[in-house]
Amino acid sequence: MNVKNILFTLMMLLVIFVFTACGRSTEEKIYNHLEEAVLLEGEFKEQQKPISKLEKKEQEIYEEIISLDTDEFADIENLSEQAMQIIDERREKLELEKESIENSQKEFLKIEDLIGQIEDQTSKSIANELFETMSSRYEEYTTLNDLYKQTLELEEDLYKMLKDEEAEQEDVEKKIKEINEGIEDIIEANENFNTYTSKYNTLKKKLYSKFGYEIAETDDSNKEEQNEDQSDESDKQSKRDGSRNKDHQDKDSKGKKSSDKESERDKKEN
Repeated sequence: MNVKNILFTLMMLLVIFVFTACGRSTEEKIYNHLEEAVLLEGEFKEQQKPISKLEKKEQEIYEEIISLDTDEFADIENLSEQAMQIIDERREKLELEKESIENSQKEFLKIEDLIGQIEDQTSKSIANELFETMSSRYEEYTTLNDLYKQTLELEEDLYKMLKDEEAEQEDVEKKIKEINEGIEDIIEANENFNTYTSKYNTLKKKLYSKFGYEIAETDDSNKEEQNEDQSDESDKQSKRDGSRNKDHQDKDSKGKKSSDKESERDKKEN
């Protein structure tokens, strides 16, 4: 194939691409971006179960630590090191889910300019509300992510104290208080995130209905029978299930107090 033929072929492909793109309606473009945004959150959803397992494993280690006497300090040191390794693993997975959310957000933002091109005013109104809701959801995720990372830092500090024979009980108790306060903030942010997700999913259904798209029940992405750590939300982007909470137990020798909180990963919003 000579150069002229190659150039002609490339020009024809470009023309076909332009006509194809122009031939898609605004509604179809918005639909495609929204569905792609869902797919890009796949990694976010996939990290929920592993993170939950790591949280439970770390909790088991902590419970073992507080069951030991102070004369078993070598075991306490070893277990504390294991717990800190798990915290590092949780950080890594947290970064993976953050990257997934950020990629989803980039795709979602592509609908912003398209919304102004919607002719039907009712559809446009729904789309605007949907855009604002999802934007708030992404902002809330950032808050949730930051709070969780801060709590991981506090937990790591606590394990360093637990393996330090010279640690003052007053300092340990202060650290525990900071952790429990952080957990309360995480629970609140998690609830806000879930609220925005539910509202967005409702608005998306309304918008798709106005566009003439049907949402098949078989397309549900978060049913509990498919993934026990995900909420039962039909054809929806996932919620974050985790408050990253622990049931802190009393420890006389180190002073860690119970937060008496049920893990948010065990609480499903239906």
